[in-house]
Amino acid sequence: MLAQRIAIIFTFICLFCLAHSSAFARPTAGGKIYKDEAAPGPMVLMLLTAERVPKYLEYSNSQLMPVVRIKIAYREIDKNRDNTEVKYEDLWYAGGRPVGLERYHSLDLHGSQIILRVNQQELDEREINPVANSIVRVFLDAALNDNSVYSCIVPNEPFDTILSAFQNQRFYAPGTSDVLLDPSITLVVHTQTSGQNRLLQFAR
Repeated sequence: MLAQRIAIIFTFICLFCLAHSSAFARPTAGGKIYKDEAAPGPMVLMLLTAERVPKYLEYSNSQLMPVVRIKIAYREIDKNRDNTEVKYEDLWYAGGRPVGLERYHSLDLHGSQIILRVNQQELDEREINPVANSIVRVFLDAALNDNSVYSCIVPNEPFDTILSAFQNQRFYAPGTSDVLLDPSITLVVHTQTSGQNRLLQFAR
């Protein structure tokens, strides 16, 4: 009798597991159940560091001054993942205009959620346009690999000047311009600590 009862209980357990196996096999996020192909990708922090390069390309009648380099690296920030920082690329600017690129590594991210962060407390006025341009370039790189940019974190000051630099890249806050904006191409910009933020959309 005992053996028969054990067999019956075991059968019920097997049937229960079989009925719920599809739910157990799917990853969850935010209380939702996803199919494997729809599960959110890892969170990735992408760091952008601006630095002026004094006396670089400085010669008589040079039109390439001042020179600014934007160093870009990324790393995953999820637990239990390889959080090694990857040196992605350097972007070079002269007089605020992009003039060169050195790429060190492919962007091996697919379906990730990316946070862009300017990795310094303040920006020199000569660094602001290069930073805005480099953010938009990385934004496009990420989109090509089906990644999503979760947010973009910039220094507290000068926030209004940074927003103006994004307008030079055709990203505007809704209601601040008469241009037609595309809500499907959106960049959310936050300051590091002051709590300021803006939603920017691309003007086609």
